Amino acid sequence: MDQIKEKDASAYHWLKDNEPLEHWARIKFDEALKSDDNTNNFVESFNNAIVKHRGKPVYNMLEEIRKIVGSRFDRRFQLAASWDGKVTPYVEKTLRMTEIEAANCGNDVAIRREEFDILEARCILRMNQKLEDYCAHWFLVEKYKKLYDGIIHPIPDSCMRGKTSLPSLDPPFELKKKGRLKKHKRRESIAIMQLQGKVRYGSGPKRCKNYKELGHNSLTCGKPRDANGNLIQKYKRKPKQKKGDQVGRPIKV
Repeated sequence: MDQIKEKDASAYHWLKDNEPLEHWARIKFDEALKSDDNTNNFVESFNNAIVKHRGKPVYNMLEEIRKIVGSRFDRRFQLAASWDGKVTPYVEKTLRMTEIEAANCGNDVAIRREEFDILEARCILRMNQKLEDYCAHWFLVEKYKKLYDGIIHPIPDSCMRGKTSLPSLDPPFELKKKGRLKKHKRRESIAIMQLQGKVRYGSGPKRCKNYKELGHNSLTCGKPRDANGNLIQKYKRKPKQKKGDQVGRPIKV
């Protein structure tokens, strides 16, 4: 606080009057907290893990979440069973780095840097004791195993839950869309449609309107054909009359 006061006196008074020390000063932090920082990253990771199951009904979604969490518990418990040390590997690596810093750093330098963890490590090492013996029990392998040793049982069926005095839940409100409902008709086979005369133009064998025969239409009815059944002279459509053309026959002068 004295250093902040030398830098900026207004910031010192603002912190002293508006913000309690428990919010930003390490000397006033709760001693039960053993983590350096606490963020919402684990919430984002959990949300990403269940993104495939969030749209399911409630009981199905909870059952899928139970499977995800249960499999993760099993993996971490099996991983902890392979550890031989007293503390977790991450904490053990941090302690080894602290030992190196404590061996290379003197007491005066540590006090000047305000690195009190190194001072405590130097005192413990001078007594020929291990740093693991002074760690919080939250970082022990035994505590880690106990954390992931539990079992999450499946959700009981509706017939096994028993009766409750709470009112029953209504089904969710179904929003109906405007407009006429679409009819999903079952398409009949082409053979049945041919017998019933429901085959459209171009979708199957053609049928003549005049004699109700298959193989040709009314435009080509009675036209000469070759041995293969193809038209000798194809039907030519009349050209469409363009705008501005003279209507009717021209008058001879």
